[in-house]
Amino acid sequence: MFRTRSAVALTAVLVAAAGCGAAQDQREPVGEHVIAYAENVHGTEWVGEVDLPSALVMQSAADIEDWVETLPDPEPTLFEPLFDVDLDEHFLVLGGYPRCTETSSIVLAGTGDDTSLVFEVTAPESDTMCAWSPYTLDAWAVPRSATDGEVPGSVPISHAGDTGTA
Repeated sequence: MFRTRSAVALTAVLVAAAGCGAAQDQREPVGEHVIAYAENVHGTEWVGEVDLPSALVMQSAADIEDWVETLPDPEPTLFEPLFDVDLDEHFLVLGGYPRCTETSSIVLAGTGDDTSLVFEVTAPESDTMCAWSPYTLDAWAVPRSATDGEVPGSVPISHAGDTGTA
């Protein structure tokens, strides 16, 4: 009798979990990491002065140049990797976050046709306490094909546990 109840209870839990999983947002990683700029590295002290409440989307060399012009005395050669991206096939997403154990990725999040691009920050070691977390900017090249050729006007930055609406 106990085994039968246990089997029925286990089956009910598995069916409920499967049903919940189907309704949850899908998260598909897209893009390729291009470069990271951290405020604790010689030549990139300016990174700590950058404030990005949402990720910056750049789809042309002019967009990159316009952003670089807003920075306080950056070394121009630091941005060569951004200019090396084929912007006919890709667009750039640049997001910032305090980095201790955190990493970033670009994901397509949502369900069905209702998906959007999100700059996602995750911390694999959530119990680690850092005395200081240098502000870091990560640049990602996202294939235009991942968004059906559409370049989003903005990309939210989501931290683990957020809903992606930062």
